[in-house]
Amino acid sequence: MKKFIHVLASIMICITACLCGACSEGEEETKPLITQNTQTFINIVAQIQEPVTVDSGYKIEAALLVYDYLNADEKGNAEVAASKTRLDGLKSKYDVVKAEADKQAEIAREEKLVTNFINAVNELPVKLKTEDREAIDGLFEKYVQLKDESKQKTEVIDAYLKLKEADAKVAELEETVRLELIKETAEKFISAVEEIEEVTLETGTVLENLLYDYEDFDEDVKAYEGVAAAKSKLDDMYAEYSVMRDEEDVKNFKALVEALTPIEEKVTLENESAVTKAESAYKYMSDNAKNAEGVAEAYAILQQAREKFDALFAVAEAERVQQFIAAANQVGTDIENVDISWFDVLDAASRAYNALAWDSHDLPEVKEAFTRWNAAQTVFDKKGYKQIPISDPNVIFSGHTVDALIVLQNERNMINPVLEFYNADSLSEIADKVTLWLNVYMDGEYAGRGELSVTLLGHEIAASHVQGVLRQVAADNDRVVSGGTFGFSFNFEDNKNEFIPSAKTKVSASKAYTF
Repeated sequence: MKKFIHVLASIMICITACLCGACSEGEEETKPLITQNTQTFINIVAQIQEPVTVDSGYKIEAALLVYDYLNADEKGNAEVAASKTRLDGLKSKYDVVKAEADKQAEIAREEKLVTNFINAVNELPVKLKTEDREAIDGLFEKYVQLKDESKQKTEVIDAYLKLKEADAKVAELEETVRLELIKETAEKFISAVEEIEEVTLETGTVLENLLYDYEDFDEDVKAYEGVAAAKSKLDDMYAEYSVMRDEEDVKNFKALVEALTPIEEKVTLENESAVTKAESAYKYMSDNAKNAEGVAEAYAILQQAREKFDALFAVAEAERVQQFIAAANQVGTDIENVDISWFDVLDAASRAYNALAWDSHDLPEVKEAFTRWNAAQTVFDKKGYKQIPISDPNVIFSGHTVDALIVLQNERNMINPVLEFYNADSLSEIADKVTLWLNVYMDGEYAGRGELSVTLLGHEIAASHVQGVLRQVAADNDRVVSGGTFGFSFNFEDNKNEFIPSAKTKVSASKAYTF
């Protein structure tokens, strides 16, 4: 093939040169009998020796290609016509030779497939294991690829019978393993149910996990002797637990609502967590619990508490909006001359903006103020000015929900020292060398910490990542519960748990989280 491409390229260069030459010579000979193209064609055909072989193919194809470039007058040349007649004869002989060669190649290929199939079957281990399933399935695929006439050969038939025997043995082993797994799974389930001696609130998780396990069982496990009886007993215990849980949930919910009364005194901007805890408690109560005596009345009080808080929040938020607009108005308009002296004004506007609820960001007056402040802030940031901010980090709310974000002012103050320490350009370069810890505080006291991906560090840490850390901490600290109020800080460590120098973060303001 390479030889054919080389010859073909040479011919094409020759033809192109001749055509260009003909164009440059004008119209003197409009009907040449002999041209460079005709001579090339005649020469190629003359070089094709007989008898024709498979290797003659590239010259025959090249000659045909050159012939296609000839015009009608050139093709009418007597020598060209004679060469074309010889070429057609050679092409016919070549087609016969090529067809026979392809036939023999296909026969050889089929023989190789047959040999490989037989050898592979014979190489199967005498003592089969379930792990041999993949090899056996692969051999069946090889068998399918054989032609029908090959499948009729005695040695192929023998190999196929041997393969089917191996398949049956492995299937038998697999069935044994399956039955053992059914037995093991069923007996483990029965035993776990029997081990529960008394139903208490603490056994709820165990009961729920067993119910989840049962739902994942296949029908053979469910049909195993003793499983149905164990499931019936489990259902009875869970029904008993549900009654106890509902009673406890009702008791806790009423206590949380009672702590909010009288609403006029107890509901303030500072105790939204008390409202969110009660709302969360009601949300996760069962329908039976919600229909219990006194719950509807307590929920009505909770709704009044939420309305009271929202009203207080709206007034405070309106003040924060005006504070941001006022702060944004302090930002100058001479943006081209921004320098480090602008920091205090820009930072004040930044902190005021991040103190707003997300819904307030969409107010027309806030958008206008944001555009004015952000234009200057963007130029300031691009110039690379850095100064440790007053608040680092600062936690903000999204509307009235507890889906809070951690927002870092000038987060580069944390990142740059670490990058310099490792002589790296980005956090992704050191993601496998550095651990980013989110430290959790309750009532100003350290409660635990959880790991965050270094690559998550940016202007905002999403609520889902914060909630994930809180779940980690809650696993080891009973005081950390959903709906609680937490503060946060950050620090870096290397893989040896050694502290890495960075800007030390202050403990953020405490905010409530549900997780």
